[in-house]
Amino acid sequence: MQLPISQRDRRTLLAGIVIIGLIVAVGKGIPAWQRWDRAQKDGADHQARELAMATEGMRALPELRDSVAARQRRAATLLSRLVAAPSVPEAAAALATELSTAADGAGIRVFTLSIRPDSAIRDGYARVAVRVNAAGDVAGLTRYLSLIETDSLLLAVRELTVGQPAPAAPDSIAEGLHFDVLVEALARIDTTHKP
Repeated sequence: MQLPISQRDRRTLLAGIVIIGLIVAVGKGIPAWQRWDRAQKDGADHQARELAMATEGMRALPELRDSVAARQRRAATLLSRLVAAPSVPEAAAALATELSTAADGAGIRVFTLSIRPDSAIRDGYARVAVRVNAAGDVAGLTRYLSLIETDSLLLAVRELTVGQPAPAAPDSIAEGLHFDVLVEALARIDTTHKP
């Protein structure tokens, strides 16, 4: 059994169905579209920030390359000023030889050279030290310390003890000093060249 619906009621029903459909579509569609739009804008902002950072990085790249090259040159210069040897005892012996050569250049007399290597190697580097027991005049000691300070190797005077063996000596005799100097250096231990 079918209810008779007039043409006008059919149009009203159809218009109501369309309006309800539009209300549902708009009610669900607008928030979804707003979320999509917000996500697109956020994505675009993120891409724009990344592009700006990349552009800035490209502008700074020549400067960074120059900075890296300068740091590499400085590092190579500093590495060349370290005592280099295949082992810690050999590095300490090389330091003792350097200090003995400086003593000859300063005109002082060396009695003993005591090697004090640090056996701990950290990242390919170790501290080595040599205690120099010597005698000479004030000018010789000054020259010796100056030669240590200006040596091609990076050396550090950690201790200096100066004494006068004959304080009551007459003025006609040149003043003689007895001194101990502890000199320390950083050694680069290259274990790859061991036989």
